Amino acid sequence: MFMAIVIQRRLSKRNNHNLISKEDMLKRQLERERLLHKLLKGGKCRELIRVSEQDFRKLCTILQRDDGLLRTQGCIYRVLRSVVALESYYIQQPKGDVVPKEIQEKKRFYPYFKNGVWEINGTHVRVKVPNKDVARYRGHKGYPTINVLVACSFDLKFTYVLTMWEGTASDSRIVKDALKRDDKLLIPRSRYCLVDAGLPHTIELMTPYRGVRVFCSPPVNARELFNLRHASLRNAIKRAFGVLKRRFPIIRSTHEPFYLCDTQSYIFVACCILHNFLLDEDRDKKFEYEVLQEVLNEQPQQVRHDVNNGRLGSDGAEELRDVVTTQMWDDYLLKPNNEINIHIFPMDNVLVEALVKDDQLGNRVHGTITSQTYANMIAGMSKEFNRPITKDKWYDMYRGTLLSGFSWNSLTKYIEAGEEANPDVAALKTKKISNYDQLVMLFSDDRTSRAKAETKKEKKMSG
Repeated sequence: MFMAIVIQRRLSKRNNHNLISKEDMLKRQLERERLLHKLLKGGKCRELIRVSEQDFRKLCTILQRDDGLLRTQGCIYRVLRSVVALESYYIQQPKGDVVPKEIQEKKRFYPYFKNGVWEINGTHVRVKVPNKDVARYRGHKGYPTINVLVACSFDLKFTYVLTMWEGTASDSRIVKDALKRDDKLLIPRSRYCLVDAGLPHTIELMTPYRGVRVFCSPPVNARELFNLRHASLRNAIKRAFGVLKRRFPIIRSTHEPFYLCDTQSYIFVACCILHNFLLDEDRDKKFEYEVLQEVLNEQPQQVRHDVNNGRLGSDGAEELRDVVTTQMWDDYLLKPNNEINIHIFPMDNVLVEALVKDDQLGNRVHGTITSQTYANMIAGMSKEFNRPITKDKWYDMYRGTLLSGFSWNSLTKYIEAGEEANPDVAALKTKKISNYDQLVMLFSDDRTSRAKAETKKEKKMSG
């Protein structure tokens, strides 16, 4: 119902009068009823708000049951209050007594980040404020915003939301406030949150190493490897923000909002609650995959450091990170080929492009890759990445995929592996094959016959 009213606000014209007539109230009520009918019975629910009709009905039932919201109470402030009242049910801080499965099930992250509980980051939301307050809210975005601090679990659920800090406030200042306020951000003892380099490195906040490359593949030293895996694990909060803002454009817009700052703040919290509700009830994997591709294709951004945060790090924090880094690097040196970086694809792209080029030059005989093709690929990749590359360590990622338990998903471009899958290649079940179509062109059997291919002119002549 909340989402239906937001749609109505977008479609209806803004009323310039503080008071509205009974006739206008009736028109608005009829418009709400029309939209609700379209959502519930018009087959447009998924198209308009990316929610199934069944789960939209379930949400309406929860709002009616838990907060007494009536169908006739169409005021957005009343609906907003009912949604925000669900915060304690849908936004909960984990106790930290269990290692997240997103860490535990991946050798790249476990046991190194086993004490990581969630991620912290901030985002700016455009707000409308009086002219006298604009200076306090206008930060680096160039327009008034609130700087919202959010904690997010590795399965994309929001676990803590702190709004209403002015846009000029630094992330480090907001984090300090979140850790000591009455409704504070809880970080269990001996646990830590993953944060970016713009925040101080403390025993509770683990940052990447400053002044060290992040998106480098393959890494050439221990700190590069740590930063690479830290960034790979930390992309969950970027994906969560991506899903949230694509689903609810009202908090993504850079135009001045219709509602005042307090209301816009509540709208953000309500959207986070609905986000978590939908992850439980109507998770859209295709939608999340689209956002993942956007995150992977983003250029690394320069992190803004707060020059006023001082050095809040401690010897214990530095020592903890160094111990994790050393253990990670030692294990990596033993099995370097086990490092599958799903966030960096340039080597894949260069390899496939080299194959396509040699195929076009005729260096493949009856579909077989010749030694000259191998030599051209190795020379090109060694030059591109400025490091020696040999073919003796290459692994055939398709080996074993024809066995029982494997299937190809053409939508997500993933190999799907069931529990019975060959353990030697089961780890590749979440490995995206970004160049799949080109690989099919290169290696699939040609089943075409060209027997019926003809132009319109040829067809006319043969007729």
